[in-house]
Amino acid sequence: MSAPRSVAPAVLDRTLGNPRARTLRAQIEAGNWRDAQAFLESLRDWGLRDFFVDVLGDWSGRPPWLDTWCHSSPGSPVPWLIRGVHGVRWAWEARGASTADKVAEDAWPVFVSRLEAAESDLQKAAGLDVRDPAPWSWLITTARGLQREATVERQRFQEAQRRDPLNRSAHVHMLTALCWKWGGSHDAMFDFARQTSAAAPESRLAASSTPGIGRL
Repeated sequence: MSAPRSVAPAVLDRTLGNPRARTLRAQIEAGNWRDAQAFLESLRDWGLRDFFVDVLGDWSGRPPWLDTWCHSSPGSPVPWLIRGVHGVRWAWEARGASTADKVAEDAWPVFVSRLEAAESDLQKAAGLDVRDPAPWSWLITTARGLQREATVERQRFQEAQRRDPLNRSAHVHMLTALCWKWGGSHDAMFDFARQTSAAAPESRLAASSTPGIGRL
């Protein structure tokens, strides 16, 4: 009887196979962020831009080049946005995905500190590019993690929606904020999903508002 064959663990491709995203990640990891900055500054297709922002803000740990990028290009919204998006993920890296009662006590101060820094970066990005919905979309999540009033989450969602009414990222962040796990309710979550679908029947929001809700 042959020995069982070992199976290598699956590795998620953060770029989802997109060659442009792969190139930009490699460049900024090597300290060359100029192409990524120019590309994102010029990209006004908000849905496509959200994809690249998400990919370029997804790193394990805290890459030192993020701070260098912000200090080198303080007048561009892009590095602040990317560092803010990364900061949100970095905060959850400390907290974990469990419910609050299962989070280690020493993880909470780190979580809050990182989220506050991310919120500051995202607000900076929002001020530098008043047309961009992305900072407002991610600010919904910082509000959720920092336990801001529900009216703050809603106001930030409306700011994102005002800039891009069918912005998928903002709707997903708002849907998550309305989950029971985060102080909302199943009714509020499903009402939001149904209203969104009804208001935008031809958009991809209708397809993305309900599947996978239990995983949020």
